[in-house]
Amino acid sequence: MTASVAALWALIALLAWDGGARNVAVEQERIALAWVAAFSTGDVDSMRSFRQQHLLMPDRDGDWVTRFKRVAEQVGALDVVGVLVDEPDTITVVAQDAEGQRLRVLVAFDAAARLKIAGVRFEAGDDGENELPSLDLAGVEDGNWAEVAQRLDAYVQALAQEGLFAGAVLVAETAGAAEGELGQIRFERAYGLANRAFSVPNRVETRFDVGSITKDITRVAIAQLIVAGQLTPKTKLGDVLPDYPNARARETITVEHLFQHASGLPDYFDQDYFDTPMRLLRTNADYIAIWGPKPLLFAPGTDRRYSNFGFSVLGAIIEKISGMAYPDYVAKHVFAPAGMARSGFFATDQPAPDVAVGYTRRDWQGEETDALWRNTFLEPAVGGPWGKSYSPARDLFRFWQALCGGKLVPLAFARWVLLGPLPGDTDASDGGREVPECQGQALGGGGPGLSASLRVEDGPVVIVLANLDPPIAEHLADRLVEALP
Repeated sequence: MTASVAALWALIALLAWDGGARNVAVEQERIALAWVAAFSTGDVDSMRSFRQQHLLMPDRDGDWVTRFKRVAEQVGALDVVGVLVDEPDTITVVAQDAEGQRLRVLVAFDAAARLKIAGVRFEAGDDGENELPSLDLAGVEDGNWAEVAQRLDAYVQALAQEGLFAGAVLVAETAGAAEGELGQIRFERAYGLANRAFSVPNRVETRFDVGSITKDITRVAIAQLIVAGQLTPKTKLGDVLPDYPNARARETITVEHLFQHASGLPDYFDQDYFDTPMRLLRTNADYIAIWGPKPLLFAPGTDRRYSNFGFSVLGAIIEKISGMAYPDYVAKHVFAPAGMARSGFFATDQPAPDVAVGYTRRDWQGEETDALWRNTFLEPAVGGPWGKSYSPARDLFRFWQALCGGKLVPLAFARWVLLGPLPGDTDASDGGREVPECQGQALGGGGPGLSASLRVEDGPVVIVLANLDPPIAEHLADRLVEALP
């Protein structure tokens, strides 16, 4: 994401945290900057002292000294340009080397030991702006969409030929659209292969894994149940799921806690996840059986920690109240009214037409490689409330239009879906609240072999879906937002 967008979302996230969480984030930032300072000295003793104090497992690798010397010699001293907070427990330090080249230092903190560093990695480019060349629309007259489309196609085609992009791109205008209709689609094309084994090309009809954009769909479903009077933000987990296998969670977690990643529930990505065959993770019950009994990481409402599992619990709540399986509820109450006829949840271990295969450069151990692998061994077989629904780009545009047009939930709730309760909010149904702006918003998702971005700035809607590793969709969307009128 661009620095301005990252700063905006960081501000929103920090405003939503309580004082204790803000203090954690401030301390994490201090430690991340101290890592950069220790690295910049190039001194082994300075880095050893830092590691002993701040790393989760400082002595797990006896070869760190050799690696440190090599990288420190190659990179040299770093000047800090800024700090980004993209998500909880991850601090991104934007830095510049002696030659003026920018890079990002991603410092990841442990999910349980919040002030201990679990890992550090470098990424080229400060915020993605140096990752892709700019789209040149110089000399194109305003309103000349034929010329824009020609240049845009040549630009994306070049990226695809270099192996940097495979997926679909959609650009649409919303101004002047009649009520209940889509805005005018100005560009819609697909690139690369949906299935490399059989040389099947991506098409505009191809369904792509949209990752965590599925969480926004889950938020819509929860908001619908609140509108119907079947839930409130303060409904406790145990009131809906009395058999949930953790008494403390039943008694203290509310719907709003789950919605805001403030429940204290752990995320999936522990040893149990990697020990579980992906084909066995198919329903919300499958996840609750494994992660439901685990202890809470903190008292609900006292902190924030991103939790995919929390959204599986939201999905179980939807199922219990509606009497429908989560995918069936979404198909009837979200996809159908939004006109998303080609969207759905498709099993990766079963054949399905027009579904792109995800390809990742990470092997089964999560290590970067030069080869592309199918992502089926790193992703659950079937998606759910946490992610992995599939849509073509046009269906995502329909979802956006339906949400901002009040077709899925009343507009006051649409704001709740997009941003979550703001500081001081006690009731998401406050009809006097400002309606959501369809400009200046972004949805996104990413994981091994999938990258998705929906951006609405001051111009057209830009949607980029890719069946490759992130952040290619986000970076390409950045380029288009910057260049388009």
